[in-house]
Amino acid sequence: MRRGASGLPFLRAGIVVFAVGGITDDASKNTCMTDQSTYVSAVQSFRMHDASRVYPTQSSDIVPGYVASPSAYWTVTGNSPDRIQAVGPLPSGCTDDPTS
Repeated sequence: MRRGASGLPFLRAGIVVFAVGGITDDASKNTCMTDQSTYVSAVQSFRMHDASRVYPTQSSDIVPGYVASPSAYWTVTGNSPDRIQAVGPLPSGCTDDPTS
């Protein structure tokens, strides 16, 4: 049994459009949140391994000893409550509150 061009099993190809912008935004948000968590953990680890139990005061205190490379989103400060702060604007969905 032969079917015509409009019948099955012939399928016509469609165009799939991916929301690349949405994927990029999600990746940036996830990287930001992961970096934040990593930096908070590195700050705590630094403090626990330092004999005088002081917090690091700059990113170079934890990079590369506790973090492989600097974050594009976060830096270490000695004066903020969580000891880290945003370097600049954060991606949508990533906040400067590590508990969120």
